[in-house]
Amino acid sequence: MSFRSVFLLLVLAWPGFLKAQEIKHIDISNVRSRTELRHPPAPQSDCKEGTHCIGGGSGGGSVADGAPDQRDPHALGIYLLRVTPTDINATEPFQVEFKVLNTGTAPMELPVSPHLSDLQPSDESVAFNYFSLALVVRGQGEPQGLRVDSVGFVELFGSPDHTESMMILRPGEWIRVSASVKLLTWSSEPVSARFRGDFWLRKNTFHPHPGGQFIEALNLYPNDTPTPFMAVRLFPPAGSKLPKQPQSDNTVVGMGHVLARIEGLARRINSLSGQRYEVFIFGIDKWERDGKSAAPVKVVYEFYRDEPNLPEKFFDFSSRYELTVVRDTKCDESVKSLSYEANVSESGKPLPATYVLKVLDGAPTDVLKPDLILPCFVLRPGQYRVVSKGKNLYFRDAVPGLVNSGKRGSR
Repeated sequence: MSFRSVFLLLVLAWPGFLKAQEIKHIDISNVRSRTELRHPPAPQSDCKEGTHCIGGGSGGGSVADGAPDQRDPHALGIYLLRVTPTDINATEPFQVEFKVLNTGTAPMELPVSPHLSDLQPSDESVAFNYFSLALVVRGQGEPQGLRVDSVGFVELFGSPDHTESMMILRPGEWIRVSASVKLLTWSSEPVSARFRGDFWLRKNTFHPHPGGQFIEALNLYPNDTPTPFMAVRLFPPAGSKLPKQPQSDNTVVGMGHVLARIEGLARRINSLSGQRYEVFIFGIDKWERDGKSAAPVKVVYEFYRDEPNLPEKFFDFSSRYELTVVRDTKCDESVKSLSYEANVSESGKPLPATYVLKVLDGAPTDVLKPDLILPCFVLRPGQYRVVSKGKNLYFRDAVPGLVNSGKRGSR
C-alpha cells in the first residue's frame, strides 16, 4: 500500500479514533450517593454478669495492602480538567471535572456507579463483593510556599453481578466524571495551593452479621501516572483565626510520651473514605510542685494510602514527642471502652471482648484508670517530632485538664 493510501486511510479513520477516546461522561454533580448497606438486626445479648461483653450493633473492617509494580501493564492517570471556582472556601463544595485515562497497555475494568446500596443482594444476610474507585483531589503548597495538606474525593462503585455498574477502559480510552467535591482537610489560613488528581482502587467484601458488619478491603495498585497541577487559592472557614495565627481554635500543641497503643485498632481502614487510622494513648506532660505527671489523652492518627503509617520505633516510651493535634469531641472514650474490642460469632452472637490495650515498657499504668474519660485528638502525618530521648522520667497520677493551654512547649 502506498504512503498516500495509508495517509488517506488515517485521515478518514481519525475522527473515529478521536470519538473512541472518551467513552462515557458521568455527571454526579447533583446526585446524592446511596452508600448505606443493610445487615440483620442484633440479637439480644446473653452475656453473663462480670464478663466484658459488648452487645448491640458492631462494625469493623480490615485492609490488605501492597505496592505498585512498574512491570504491571495496568495504569491510570487522573486529570483535573476543570475546578470551579478556583478560589475555594474550605466549608463549601466545589465543582471538579475528572478525566480517568487508561495510561497502561492492558484493558482495565472500573466501577462507574455512585450507588453502593444498589449492589447489595436483596437478602441482607448474604456477603457480597464490590469494587470502589475514589477520585481524589489532593492539594499541596506552592514550591517555597506554606505547607498545605488538603484532600477531598468522590467515590464510584461497581460489581460484576451488575454489569451496568462496571466499564472496561482499553488503553488510551477515558471517562469524564463531573462531581461536587468538598475538602476533608485544609489550611487554617488563606494560602495559594496546587491541586492534582489521584485515586484509590479497591476490591471489597461486605460481610453482614446480626447487629453489624465487617468490610474486608484489598487495595489494588495499578501504576499511577503523574498528571498536571492546577493552581487554586484556599480560604479557611469563616470565623477561624486571622492569618497571623496559623493554629485554629481546636488545634493543640502538646509534649509528652506515648503510654499505650491499641492493637485491635491498628491500621484500620474506613472503606468508604479510604482513610486509615491507628490509635494510641499519649501522656501530656504536666509539671507540678512534686514532680512530673502525665495527663492521658486518646490520639487517632489519620492517614491515606500514599501517606506513611506510624513506624514501630514511634511506640517507644523513652521518646518525648511534640504533637500538633486537633481536638475532636466525637471520639472521646473511656480507658475501659478503648481497652476492649467487640467480638461476635458467625451467627452474630456477642462473644467475650478481646483486651487490646498494650502499655509500653516503662510507661506508668496508674494513670490509666478504667473509668477515666480520654479527650480525643486527631494527628496527621508530619505533625509530630522527637524532642528528646532516653532521659530519666518520673510520673505520678494526674487528672486530664487543659492540655498545655495550646502553647508550644509550655510547662
